[in-house]
Amino acid sequence: MSTLFNALVSKDAPTLRRALEPINVLRDADRTMTYDKDAMIERLTAYDYQHATLLEGFGQLAFIQIDANHVLKIKYHEGEPYAIYIRHLEDESYRRLKIDIAYHGDAYYGFQKQKHFSPTVQETIEDVLVHLLNHPFSLTPAGRTDKGVHARKQVIHLDTYSPLSDKQILDKMNTMLPNDIVALHINSVPRVFHARYDAVMKTYEYRIAKERNPFMAHTAYYAGDLNSDILRKVLKQIEGTHDFKGLAKDTKGTKTIRTIESVRVYETDAWIQVYIQSAGFLRHMVRIIVGGAIRDTKKGTTTIRDALKNPVANQPKYMAPAQGLYLYDITY
Repeated sequence: MSTLFNALVSKDAPTLRRALEPINVLRDADRTMTYDKDAMIERLTAYDYQHATLLEGFGQLAFIQIDANHVLKIKYHEGEPYAIYIRHLEDESYRRLKIDIAYHGDAYYGFQKQKHFSPTVQETIEDVLVHLLNHPFSLTPAGRTDKGVHARKQVIHLDTYSPLSDKQILDKMNTMLPNDIVALHINSVPRVFHARYDAVMKTYEYRIAKERNPFMAHTAYYAGDLNSDILRKVLKQIEGTHDFKGLAKDTKGTKTIRTIESVRVYETDAWIQVYIQSAGFLRHMVRIIVGGAIRDTKKGTTTIRDALKNPVANQPKYMAPAQGLYLYDITY
């Protein structure tokens, strides 16, 4: 990062070319997409970096404040930069907040605000923040969860003019929010950060209870006797890149090729925990995968194998209930 920054400041074209070698695309402030290295150098060196500063980055993101109105964002993958985005920001008076949220989804019609269903997690958070911030705002989540689904870590961003500090907003939010929603962390981030588009990996947990327990009824799914070793073997089939059309819902017009980075299955005295990690999921994909895997484990069927071998939308689907699913983590 320092090599690229110094090359930009000094407008050292040869060094800049070497630093840009892994970069696949530059999206300039006018939204023009550039793929040619010479054109990238021409566009990047057109800016004045005399007062440029490196901003604090995190995860797979790095930021450069070019001037008062332009911020440059670099995205990395496995330590190598692959994309640059420049954004023009006319209003200098607001700051962008990144907020990590946890919630128990049983009482809500999913995360996203809806016209005919209430309450949702989003509207509950917005009702609190509109009182704290005292101005209208737009809230952007990393993703949506369905009715009854929980989150150990959901991420949102929003822009605010509030003079309250990050800690003051955090403390006041948790005083005003219901007990089933908690703001875990708030910090101001560069204004080109995007909760949804900058996420590089999502992890979901599905929790299966090993006994019928009324105190787990809304936090785990009791599936009867289940052999975790067989379940693990069944689920390992989804690792890698596949067409998941047969293991998702409402996929019309959607690209259905996805890569599952890892599947992990752990067993404790109380439950079996399934963790599935990918850069992107289709609608109801995790619940349908888990539901099919549970069926295959208990009945010796080949639901998962058949859906991967013959990826058609009308494959039989066995969706596990919402209460066992958690949005577990989002990484940037």
